[in-house]
Amino acid sequence: MSGKIKRVKKKISEKKKNEQGSSYSLIGDERFKFIIGLLITGFAVYLFFAFIAYLFWWKADQSFDTSMVISGAEIEVKNWSGKSGAWFADIFVNKGFGLAAFFIPVMFAAIGLRLLNLRRIKAGIISRNMILGIIIISIALGYIFGPAGGIFGSGPGGSHGYFVSRWLNAFIGKLGTGIFVAVLLLSYLMIVFKLNPVTLKNWFAKREKASSDQPDSTQMNDPVEADDKNHSEAFGGITTISNTGEDEGKQDEFKIINTLNEKNPSRNNVEDKSGNGNSQTIINDIDEKNGDSENGVTISITKAEEGEQLTDKEMKKITENYDPKLDLSNFQMPPLSLLEEYRSDTTFDDTEIIEKKETIVKTLSDYNINIKHISATVGPTVTLYEIVPEKGVRVAKIKSLDNDIALSLSAFGIRIIAPIPGRGTVGIEVPNKMPETVSMKSLISSKVFQESKFELPIAIGRTITNEPLMMDLAKMPHLLVAGATGQGKSVGLNVIISSLIYRKHPAELKFVLIDPKMVELTMYSRIEKHYLAKLPDAENPIITDSRKVVNTLNSLIIEMLSRYELLRKGEVRIIKEYNDKFKARKLNPENGHRFLPYIVLII
Repeated sequence: MSGKIKRVKKKISEKKKNEQGSSYSLIGDERFKFIIGLLITGFAVYLFFAFIAYLFWWKADQSFDTSMVISGAEIEVKNWSGKSGAWFADIFVNKGFGLAAFFIPVMFAAIGLRLLNLRRIKAGIISRNMILGIIIISIALGYIFGPAGGIFGSGPGGSHGYFVSRWLNAFIGKLGTGIFVAVLLLSYLMIVFKLNPVTLKNWFAKREKASSDQPDSTQMNDPVEADDKNHSEAFGGITTISNTGEDEGKQDEFKIINTLNEKNPSRNNVEDKSGNGNSQTIINDIDEKNGDSENGVTISITKAEEGEQLTDKEMKKITENYDPKLDLSNFQMPPLSLLEEYRSDTTFDDTEIIEKKETIVKTLSDYNINIKHISATVGPTVTLYEIVPEKGVRVAKIKSLDNDIALSLSAFGIRIIAPIPGRGTVGIEVPNKMPETVSMKSLISSKVFQESKFELPIAIGRTITNEPLMMDLAKMPHLLVAGATGQGKSVGLNVIISSLIYRKHPAELKFVLIDPKMVELTMYSRIEKHYLAKLPDAENPIITDSRKVVNTLNSLIIEMLSRYELLRKGEVRIIKEYNDKFKARKLNPENGHRFLPYIVLII
């Protein structure tokens, strides 16, 4: 009986797992996302044509009762999108945001196309810009045109724009509302087009320079009166020839002939035989080496001008080293106030040090080991006793007494360094009874850490002499953090991540975090936009599903092989040398070269 019950429970549990797996696969299925993307994109197109039709047929459909959207087929509307389209248009355009409502289909289209795996479509940024545009442009149209405007019911700004602008008029007056709306529009344009005051200044300077380079219209209209001498003049790069007639009072016709050959001087003076008796002499000052014109066809000569020259500032910008941090120029490194500061309440006690010294001397003397001198260096958690033994004492004999010394000191465990490199002494490290907490804030703010030349500096802790203990993760491409439960593995990982974040810019470092336990690295999801790297179709910045780990690791292998190829083309061995050459502009981006940030994978 008990066996049957166990089999039934097993079947029920397997059924539940299958149901959970099927629902999960449905949500994460690419086909499901593709279908949803098609539906949202189609709805965006449907809304767009509904809004377009509303501009033409809003008067005809104004008598349509929106409550009759799901009525029978006998009720029809002019709108191309039917009764539901007329209802949507009335809600969003008339009762909503007016002409600014056309941003709504654009926003839905961006979301739909992003679900269709068009990675270049930044749905989040587009949606943000569209929402701001809907609100700001609706208010601006409501302020300018009011409730009428001759377009449809509530005016071009819709009910939202009209009522908000009306409230602002009553609150700060029409002048204040106009200034406020102008500031909003300018701010919106600067956000959307990523403009800054320097860009606007350069644009106006170019426009002013272009207008100053235009030729004078009076000179273009009357080239004959520009000079009393017989010579050629250039306007806009085209050479024209001035003419002086023998009888200035009877100038009826101008015939310009380029005489280019000195061998035929009779062509230098040409008579007009039009029948009116008016003869004119045309003098040509063009270079006589250009050849003869046999058929009397006129010629226009254009002199090629030099291209636009770069200024010193532009030349300096091109030739200076590439800075990968400029893409996130406004990024601010995390402040030290995020870290807690630990103050040690323990006081230094000489009595404990002297007692342990006497114990060590007595224990060693019991084994016939004489000592000349002992010095003690007190660290935050461990005290180092340096022993200078008498001549003839074997170092190996002292090292074999580690358990006996630990027993006599009643310590959890000691470490004997025999000998200390470069010191000529034997070291005995003994844990302090009242250890101090080494704060991460004191390590990050230390001068040694901030001025470190390591590529990926990590502040592990403090040495016996209370100096920051640092390592370079770039020298340890494969690092295993192991230990028993409660020995500080998670603390070590947090120290590694925190050290790198406080020293490296997001353009120089990316993390790939895998956390099957789901609780160890969750706090770092806040740095997703800057420091975390993930697959394009990944939902969470930190991978918690072990089934998706393989895809992530395969993508990292592909990226690694691609980087090896770039290193080969750049004729370097390591990533630091490659980035140095790229910053010095010795590698051409048109050949596929790019700045390579460090990628740190933490599992």
